[in-house]
Amino acid sequence: MNERDADYAITVHLNKLRNIFRKSIGGVVYNNPKSAVFAEAEKLSAKLDAAQREVETWRETEMPKVEQLLKLGKELIIEKQDHAKIGEAYNELTLKMSNVYDENNRLKDQIEKITNENTQLRAEIEKSWLSKLIRLFGK
Repeated sequence: MNERDADYAITVHLNKLRNIFRKSIGGVVYNNPKSAVFAEAEKLSAKLDAAQREVETWRETEMPKVEQLLKLGKELIIEKQDHAKIGEAYNELTLKMSNVYDENNRLKDQIEKITNENTQLRAEIEKSWLSKLIRLFGK
């Protein structure tokens, strides 16, 4: 065994002794009900228990509210998506209505034009018949 290995073995042995000493002294100090450390540990333990009870109470009372909020959030997202779809459908229908309205106006204009042409043709036909009758009876 060289010097380095010997130093390592001594260090390991010293660490073992330190741990044993800490545990034995710590056990005496921490397990003695009369020591200040024990009393402080009891206080901290009581605080921890109270905090755990408070957390459990919060979970029982507030978690259903949180779950309800999460559920409402999901429903809101779905409603927003539906609203967006309805908006898109509304825009499409508005465009179609505009196209139908334009087509309707175009057809009305055509009907009016045809009606005017028809009226003119009837007037010409009547003139033509009248002129024929006048010529026929005028001779």
